[in-house]
Amino acid sequence: MSRFQFTVGGKYSRSDIRGIVGLDPNAKGGIWDTGYVRHEDVYFILCNIGIPGRTGHDYTNYFDGNTLVWQGNTRSNRGQPTIQRMTSKEAEVHIFWRDDDHAPFTYAGLAQAISIADEVPVKVRWSFAHKKVIPGVDGVFPDEVDASPKRAYIEGATKAVLVNAYERNAAARNECVHHHGTVCRVCGFDFGKTYGEMGIGFIHIHHKLPIAEIGEAYTLNPINDLVPVCPNCHAMLHRSHPPMTVEQLILTLKKVGKT
Repeated sequence: MSRFQFTVGGKYSRSDIRGIVGLDPNAKGGIWDTGYVRHEDVYFILCNIGIPGRTGHDYTNYFDGNTLVWQGNTRSNRGQPTIQRMTSKEAEVHIFWRDDDHAPFTYAGLAQAISIADEVPVKVRWSFAHKKVIPGVDGVFPDEVDASPKRAYIEGATKAVLVNAYERNAAARNECVHHHGTVCRVCGFDFGKTYGEMGIGFIHIHHKLPIAEIGEAYTLNPINDLVPVCPNCHAMLHRSHPPMTVEQLILTLKKVGKT
């Protein structure tokens, strides 16, 4: 049991976190304005997803199912005492994330390092005590394309992915919806028919190719690579690793007599 209690999925500012751990919530500057901090032998990681840090550094942090792939500070490496202590099995590590520099952080949970890449900056994969799939933002899954307009539909490898959880592209989503519509391609659920006006246009967008498995840069085709699915089917697609295909999930529904 942790000495410091946070709610998974809850929203916290840096001031909120300082107050919960017993520090002055109104204090400004110092180590609590950095990406990770040690307090009473407990570690707190406050990371950005898909946006540069306030120092201008762009870290390729991203969620991959139930894990977080995270980069340390610019010159960090696995041999540094801080990184070694933080990634030890005995360490208590709380992770918070956000994808908007002006928004509060979301608490992802207590984490433990499961792999440490020998890179500079160091790259750590964290697993969480709870087992549910961690969404991107507001229930959006890591591969879903849904946010402010970005430049061309170009996706890269681990170091530079532009259209996914790191940088979502509303134009790609719109093209997918324009072509495929907003009815779930797995189960046929239509939010507009069920919920009326408030449901019109609502749908998740699933990326057929797992982003983390892309080995080289390629051009995203919103019609061929993206598909509209309801949140339930989207969650089921991500129940396995790698995710099931849309066709596999349709067959699963047929076997249980749901289609």
